[in-house]
Parts: sequence; structure tokens; C-alpha cells
Amino acid sequence: MPRLRSIPGVASAGATDTMPFTELRLRSAYLQMEGVAQRRIEDAHTIAMRRIEPGYLRAIGVTLLSGREFEERDGDNAMVVNEAFLDYYSLQVTNAIGRRVGFRHGRG
Repeated sequence: MPRLRSIPGVASAGATDTMPFTELRLRSAYLQMEGVAQRRIEDAHTIAMRRIEPGYLRAIGVTLLSGREFEERDGDNAMVVNEAFLDYYSLQVTNAIGRRVGFRHGRG
């Protein structure tokens, strides 16, 4: 990506494992968020996952409500969530940033 970003006229560049507007990988997952009441494994729900590289959100024009874009140093240890995720865990944007989330496949 650094080489691509260095091309004159390129404002931003990033990569993903799934093209926009195509079918996402849906998984039944059990998430446990730090500081939030424990959910039962039976309460696993389906989530859509997409792996993205730093710069991808900027390249497709996504504006974050809060937080920051991914950086190389994040590796696989960061995630972007939507408002439905925050609602499910009864969180506000301001108190979701920096929390640790445990993830494992649920049933189904």
C-alpha cells in the first residue's frame, strides 16, 4: 500500500478481503465485552465480518463518528462497530472506545 499511496493524485488507498456491496461472511458469534454483563453462549447472534487494511475506510469515504482509523500497529486487534452493535450492548460511542472484546464462534 505505501507504494500505491505514493502515486501522484492518489488521495487514499486501502484493501479488504470482501468487495463492497457483495455478500459478507456471516458467522454466528459469541462476543463478550469488557465491563458489560456476561451474555449466555446460547445468545450468540449472527454478525457480518470484513477484514480491512489501514486506509480502507478513508478510501471508500467512510466518516467515523468517533475513534480513529486502523493503523499498521493495530494488526488484528481492532474493530469498527456500527450503531446496532452499540445498541445491543447498551453502549454509547464514547464509552465503547478502548474496550476489549472476546470473540468465539457460537452455535450454528
